Amino acid sequence: MIVVTNNEKTRDSLPMAQWVDGTALDVLDEVESMLRTGYGLVSAPLSANNRLNRSPYRSIILGKQGTWSGDDLELVDKARAFLKSQRIVQDSSADVDYRWIDADLAKTAWDEGMKLGLQRRDPKGAPHE
Repeated sequence: MIVVTNNEKTRDSLPMAQWVDGTALDVLDEVESMLRTGYGLVSAPLSANNRLNRSPYRSIILGKQGTWSGDDLELVDKARAFLKSQRIVQDSSADVDYRWIDADLAKTAWDEGMKLGLQRRDPKGAPHE
């Protein structure tokens, strides 16, 4: 597995991270690119909470095998369209909270993926022990 993120807290707390220096939409672009090389979604590209979808931080877990049977690229396209219609929060006083929540959700998804036996992989696709 690998996490694609623009959140330093997530990048620094999980063992395999693909850093995106950009916006939540840039994270989706990188995820789409990786899906086209054979990765699958392990975590959803959107949160179940609309307020969290306005966060400037996005962390998405990918694996060489996905965890659902849907069309990953379609899901990312729908997530992109939704995020474009939202107003991303620019309140710096909430920045620490948004970073923490994103990192915590990513860690939970990572841990669940590990329970399913999904293997960690480096960004070039080699297994990581």
